Amino acid sequence: MTCTYRNSYLESDQFFTLILHILSVIQFPLHVYGAYVIIRKTPIVMKNVKLPMLILQLVCASFDLIVTIGIIPVVQFPILAGYPLGFLYTFGVPPYVQSYVAVTFLLMLGPSVAMFFESRYNFLVRKDSETKSRKTKRAIHHFANYLHVALAFAPIVFDMPSSSETRRIFLEKLPCIPTEILERPGYTMLGNHSILLTQLAHYILANDLHISE
Repeated sequence: MTCTYRNSYLESDQFFTLILHILSVIQFPLHVYGAYVIIRKTPIVMKNVKLPMLILQLVCASFDLIVTIGIIPVVQFPILAGYPLGFLYTFGVPPYVQSYVAVTFLLMLGPSVAMFFESRYNFLVRKDSETKSRKTKRAIHHFANYLHVALAFAPIVFDMPSSSETRRIFLEKLPCIPTEILERPGYTMLGNHSILLTQLAHYILANDLHISE
């Protein structure tokens, strides 16, 4: 595989961190305002969808802030490796835990969106939306969705390759990038890619089925 590395400021960690910090400064007040509008300005006729909207908003906000402030992941494709630059690593949080947190919050967007549309369907179409059995089924359904997300990525982050294997794959896939990057604090690589693809396929299929129900 061929690649290009120019070692310019635009490719540096400093520039990447600066851009994400600028994005966080812009995003944070927008997320706060969005949550305020949902909590205080949602019309009464939409009160049944207020909680799903707020959950979706909070998940999006959490993912944005985790990426732009907490982790600041420098990801290298196609080997799915990289290192963090955020304050979580400064506080001593292991890189594999940060990988798990970042991907889990990203995957949470799926059930959050499904929950939003399911809520509209439930109250606009279903005639048994207020029955106890229906509420119980919905609670179990959404709990299972989020539990699936919490567990989906766990097998990958606990199957990291050894440092020698990481170095071999790095040199094979990214020959033009300086090997000094391998020495960056927190540099790590995700494990078995077949497990990753299997988990992602299962996740996508599960969410498609949830949305179509």
